[in-house]
Amino acid sequence: MSGCRKFSKDEFLYAIGEIRRKTFKPHTIKLGFKLTGLWPINPKLITDELDSYDPYYDNQSQPDTPSTHSQNTEFSTPKTAEKIREISNRLNQYDASTQRFKEGLAKLAKGAETQATLALQLQREFDDTQAIMGARHARYDNSRRYTRITGIINSAQVKKMKYKEYKLSEKIDQEKTKRKWKKVLIEIRRHGRAKKRSVK
Repeated sequence: MSGCRKFSKDEFLYAIGEIRRKTFKPHTIKLGFKLTGLWPINPKLITDELDSYDPYYDNQSQPDTPSTHSQNTEFSTPKTAEKIREISNRLNQYDASTQRFKEGLAKLAKGAETQATLALQLQREFDDTQAIMGARHARYDNSRRYTRITGIINSAQVKKMKYKEYKLSEKIDQEKTKRKWKKVLIEIRRHGRAKKRSVK
C-alpha cells in the first residue's frame, strides 16, 4: 500500500492483513519504544511474538474476491436518484431468475417508494408555502384602498394624510384664535382710551 486515498470499508477489511504486516514489525515496535521513551522491562516478549506470528501469511488463505458479507450488502436501499440508476444498471448483469436479481429489485422498489414519499412531502411543503404567501399577499391587497383623486394608496399613506390634515386644521384653528384675540385686544384698547377721555 502506497500513499493515502479514500477507500471503502470492504477494501479496508481486505487490506487489513498487509496493513498489520507493515505496521507490526520488530523494527517498527522498537522505533516506537525509542520515540516515546516507553521501554518495557523485557521488549523481547513482544518482538519475539511478532516474529512467530505473521498475519500476512495467515490472510493468504482468503480468496481475492469480496467477502460474503460484502456480497450480501452489495444492494442497499438507494437514497438518491443516482443510486437508483446505479442499482438499475447493475441488475442488468444478473439473470432475472436468480436470488441476487430479486434482492436488487426489492431494494430498487423500496428506494423508489422512499423517493416518491419524499417527493410527496416536498410537494406538500411547497403547497403550504404557496398558501402562506397567498394569504400574506391577500392581507396586503386588503390594506390598499382606492380613492378617486390619488388612485391606489395603502394604509400607511392614509395615516400620513390624516396626520397632515390634522396639523392643517390645527393651524387653521390657531389662526382663528389669533384673529379673535386680536379683535378682543382692539376692543380692550378702545375701551381703555374711552375711559381715559371720560375721566378727563
